[in-house]
Amino acid sequence: MISMLYAQSKRSSVQRTLLSTLLIVSMFAAVAPVGVSSATNVVNSSAVQKLAESVVQSLQSAVEELKVIVQVVDKAHVAEEIVNIGGQVQQMYESVEALAASVPKDKMLELASIPEVVRVYGDPIREVCYVGDIIENLKLTCL
Repeated sequence: MISMLYAQSKRSSVQRTLLSTLLIVSMFAAVAPVGVSSATNVVNSSAVQKLAESVVQSLQSAVEELKVIVQVVDKAHVAEEIVNIGGQVQQMYESVEALAASVPKDKMLELASIPEVVRVYGDPIREVCYVGDIIENLKLTCL
């Protein structure tokens, strides 16, 4: 009889240990994704704050590549990062810490997440294009 009680007690102890372990693992599994997604949201929200309203509106358009002016603290590093994310740098300004670039629309938040990027503005520069007869086909088009 005593040996049966001892066996039940030992089985109970093992069950409690297994249940406690399962509970701890379950709590960690429930909390871990929240911590990871919170960190991601912080990065994205600070990146979104760097985007000018015109850029945010352009993200909703059908255009695949956005022309932007990027205010930076390190032109060379940001220019390299733009190329790494699939963009092209058209102009590195000398008198201000900024550059003009074309960046794929789906990489805009990645651009804004670069620590050396201060602000991203839409680039509304227009150029006059000549196609055919100069009088009839002189058009003002958006780059």
